[in-house]
Amino acid sequence: FFFFFSRTVKYVYKKHTSGLHFFVVFIVPCNRAMMSSFKRTRGWSPLAVTILTAFLVLSGTQFMVSKAAQPPICKHLTTQRPQCFDDTHVSNRNSVPAFLSNLLGLRNTINLEVVWWETQAMQTFALEILLREKLGYEVELHEYTAWLGCIDSYATYAEDNGIENGPYPTAQLQYLNLMLGKKSFDVELWTQSGKAGRDYVTDKVTLANPAKVAFDGILGPSARNGWFINAAALKGKYFDTLSLIQANGGFDTTSPVHLVRPSELPVLDAPASWKDDHCSGEDRNPNFQGGVLDCVYWTWESPTANCCTRRMKAEGNCGGLDECFALIVENPGWLPPTEKNEIRVIASAAPLEIVYAGPAKTKTVVKVAEDLDKPTIFYWWEPDLFIQPYVNDAGVVSDYRFARVNMLDEMFCANNQFVEAGYRSSYSTAFAANHTSAPCDFAKDILEKASYLPDRLYFQ
Repeated sequence: FFFFFSRTVKYVYKKHTSGLHFFVVFIVPCNRAMMSSFKRTRGWSPLAVTILTAFLVLSGTQFMVSKAAQPPICKHLTTQRPQCFDDTHVSNRNSVPAFLSNLLGLRNTINLEVVWWETQAMQTFALEILLREKLGYEVELHEYTAWLGCIDSYATYAEDNGIENGPYPTAQLQYLNLMLGKKSFDVELWTQSGKAGRDYVTDKVTLANPAKVAFDGILGPSARNGWFINAAALKGKYFDTLSLIQANGGFDTTSPVHLVRPSELPVLDAPASWKDDHCSGEDRNPNFQGGVLDCVYWTWESPTANCCTRRMKAEGNCGGLDECFALIVENPGWLPPTEKNEIRVIASAAPLEIVYAGPAKTKTVVKVAEDLDKPTIFYWWEPDLFIQPYVNDAGVVSDYRFARVNMLDEMFCANNQFVEAGYRSSYSTAFAANHTSAPCDFAKDILEKASYLPDRLYFQ
């Protein structure tokens, strides 16, 4: 028995670690010759499975099983995609019997989460293709934020498992879903945007509560949230910083290159729950991120802006004030507290009013401003396909569609409203509290990958 069990474990370890130890995911061409060496034979004999599981049960091995059920599978993400490789691998690995799987909490299927931005989605699709077509695994794709049409509403799996203060931004929820065992791997995590979720995962680790998430290293590229502006409407002017926007007429209503105004943009047809979630059912929330959230006109009013808001304009109550200029942001719940756009508007004292575009509507609202041929500032991130430059047939950048609005680098930011001031600021550059150069830029995100540790019993 010992000899056979040792051989079984050795075989399982050797064969089972050969395929899933990679995490640098890339898109590969569907080429039979290039992938012919990828064939694997993954066979688990029924006797080997029975002996191994019996040993694990007798040894008192503890298996971590998440409480909440999985959401519906995103079938349309796989059924509408054709087979990639000409030569695919069909595994003869026998599934663990259902009663043993339920008893031990084993997984016969790899679960992956697809989020709504292109880079994570493409990498997850690539990993799913390799796992399924070349390594013979069963793979299911899920989503938790109702962006891809797989579920009807924002999932509450974190709250269902006792994690409060949700719903969470997607970048934070990715970490929490890993801790809850909702997926086996995640191939792109944003450490800064998801910091609150990552901290929650690591802070929960104690001697009595071992780690459930393994951080498997960085991807390589870095990323950054930020403010962007449509370059074609600038008429050759430089709008690279808030100070240059001010100097070149961006905040002057008589200038031909002034920023687009909130009254020129569509008013959000908000989801029914937003008013209750953000304004407790009232028309306005006077204490939202240091300013006033308008849950009728769906804007945020800065206490330092001193301009005519969308509501004041609509009601004819500007009182001699010039109209505010728009900063387009998707929704009021966007980003963790230290990354909020609202805080940066306060710090700038610029005549900006945040206009909320609504779920997945930022591009639509930006297109309205582009059609008006007016510069508009909006929140986005890089790298992303939406903001990539125009490239000619020779592969050379011919023009830029959007320019980044640079704010004070966090290494030199002395504004105490931001977390960077507490442990990064050199205080070497002095700015008045409300100077248009004062807002700290967004922190750089180092992208990483991670996995659910209990799943390593079955997937290594």
